[in-house]
Amino acid sequence: MIDEKDLESRIRQCIQEEEELQFRTFTNRDALELGLNILKRAEEENKSITIDIERHGQRLFHYAMYGTSMDNDQWVERKKCVVNRVFKSSYHFFLWLEHRGQNLRD
Repeated sequence: MIDEKDLESRIRQCIQEEEELQFRTFTNRDALELGLNILKRAEEENKSITIDIERHGQRLFHYAMYGTSMDNDQWVERKKCVVNRVFKSSYHFFLWLEHRGQNLRD
């Protein structure tokens, strides 16, 4: 359980990031470059991740690094469903629910 004051601070931070971290344009080439940059950073940090970038439902970049599994792909799909349903990051939605005393199961 997150302290109420910390919870509100995290929610405000999510809102600020969601407003600031938007692309004016986002091309297929942008998706490729972003995906490759994320991949490079994950490799540098010795992390195994699944990367999935889409625009309006069209998958533009997908890569599952060694050490990931189908579970990672399904996890990404679930997170995308949340975002597409509530129009905020899944982390922001998780915090919002916690603030209301609820969780995803509710």
